[in-house]
Amino acid sequence: MPTPVEQIKSRLSIVDVVGSYIKLDKAGGSFKTLCPFHNEKSPSFNVSPSRDAYYCFGCNRGGDIFSFVQEIEGIDFVDALKILATRAGVELKRENIGERTVRERLYAIMDAVTELYQGELAKNAEVSAYLLGRGLTEKTISDFRIGYAPNEWRLAYEHLKRKGFTDEEIESAGLTKAVEGKGYYDRFRGRVMFPIFDANGRVVAFSGRVFGNQKNQDGTDVAKYINSPETPLYDKSAILFGYDRAKMDIRKQNFCILVEGQMDLIMSHQAGTTNTVAVSGTALTERHLALLKRVTDNLVFAFDADDAGLAATGRAFQMALALGMNVRVAAIPDGKDPADYILKNAEEKPEAWAEVIASSKHIIDFYLSSLAGKGYDPRDYREEVEKKVLPLILAMQSKIEQAHFIVEVARKLGVAENAVWEEVKRLKFQGGAITHSVTPQGGEDRRDELPRGNIKSRRQVAEEEIISILLWQETHKEPAINVPVIRRSYEERIARYAISGMRPDDDQTRILIIKAEHTYEHGPGLEVAIEEMLDTLEAEVLKEMQAELLKKIHESEGRGDKEETKKYLQQYQEVTPRLIAIEDRKLKRSI
Repeated sequence: MPTPVEQIKSRLSIVDVVGSYIKLDKAGGSFKTLCPFHNEKSPSFNVSPSRDAYYCFGCNRGGDIFSFVQEIEGIDFVDALKILATRAGVELKRENIGERTVRERLYAIMDAVTELYQGELAKNAEVSAYLLGRGLTEKTISDFRIGYAPNEWRLAYEHLKRKGFTDEEIESAGLTKAVEGKGYYDRFRGRVMFPIFDANGRVVAFSGRVFGNQKNQDGTDVAKYINSPETPLYDKSAILFGYDRAKMDIRKQNFCILVEGQMDLIMSHQAGTTNTVAVSGTALTERHLALLKRVTDNLVFAFDADDAGLAATGRAFQMALALGMNVRVAAIPDGKDPADYILKNAEEKPEAWAEVIASSKHIIDFYLSSLAGKGYDPRDYREEVEKKVLPLILAMQSKIEQAHFIVEVARKLGVAENAVWEEVKRLKFQGGAITHSVTPQGGEDRRDELPRGNIKSRRQVAEEEIISILLWQETHKEPAINVPVIRRSYEERIARYAISGMRPDDDQTRILIIKAEHTYEHGPGLEVAIEEMLDTLEAEVLKEMQAELLKKIHESEGRGDKEETKKYLQQYQEVTPRLIAIEDRKLKRSI
């Protein structure tokens, strides 16, 4: 009987799955598009129906329908399996609670306690009235599974114990704390409970807002909000509140609205701007931005626009610009937060919030106009622009965009463009931005932008190319080369020079075949190309041998060992004619 994975693959093609997330363009027997995993201007993302796989020639990501869903949704294999099984109509065998994995039991705990809090809210008219008074509808309260944790010490703990969960599991879910000699007590008490969902819509944490006039033992006010600690399910630097609901609308509208709090997010969704996510009590991280970049390059920040709010968000602006994202800021009238502004205009002008978003300004334009309106004298204004605006320009990836805003800043300050460029260059050398910058002449300094560990040697590239062609031609109905002869030559060179000899697994095989098919399907001279790569592979190995022999010659000379020196020198001289022969072959092919 076929496995669930096999059943899913038989019902869903790679084109069906990838095409449901991004628009694909036909290109011969394959499809091409801009890669959803990295920023690019020319399409390098290839989808092959015949291989049932995808591959990006820009960032080297590739795989099947499961790896694609994992990448684009930011989830693990099990979650991708569930999503695709539902879509394919394949039933996955459900396990009993006692047989579930640790993570599955934690998900079950979070779902059970969410239901408990929802039930408690339904019984408390005062809390319900508070939420309705904040502008939420009953449908919204239900959709977001908002609840209430009564001000009791062990309500959630005892409820979950009755359901068969252990003390350790409940504490691991972040719902209880242990006190030596007194057992466990609930972390959340006397609070309106906002569940936080992962990308797949499962509850992984809570944010609890205090309800009523509560005091600590020392008489001070309790914290207005408390959030779940990090748990095996909840990584606050990777989860954005509302992302599970917003991701498809972000993709469709091609921009994302970023707000700060739960009520801001919920009211924004209720007002129809369903492409909104919230950072929810934590700083915006590079992982958050990488998650959003999978679905859009356009961000609108709707945070507090006062000095403190902008200062706190400054690094987030830089990170987003460094990722090549277009960053705008929505200025909310009267200094209100989104939730209050939406509530204020809900009856008389429900479209007011959408208008605020539509009138957002690019982050540089926003800063320039905001600073100009503060009444600074010319010198202080220049200092503020240098401090707050130039680092943002430095962070930009686009040379054209940098040049545009250099002109804008120079015009606003009434100085020469070269002076602004010089200041930007000075910031770069001081480490004032998180990515590369450019000079007015277009020079570029990427400052170790690429991870060196991912750079392949010429030998590795040649070997991978040979293997990809052999794998592709072996599956071809009418091979353009004599595969057995080429493979024998390759394997002889592996044996002769102890080359690594690639052993690709199934996923690697599909990717290598797609690469060869994409590169060579319509190109002439395949046999010449592979002979060239075999020679390159051999030459690179011989050069490595020469380098090693030179090292040994110097070491033996240093020890004064003439016999060793003579032996290594002879071996070095034997390698040289072979390299010359390879160069001669290359020269003849080029004539």
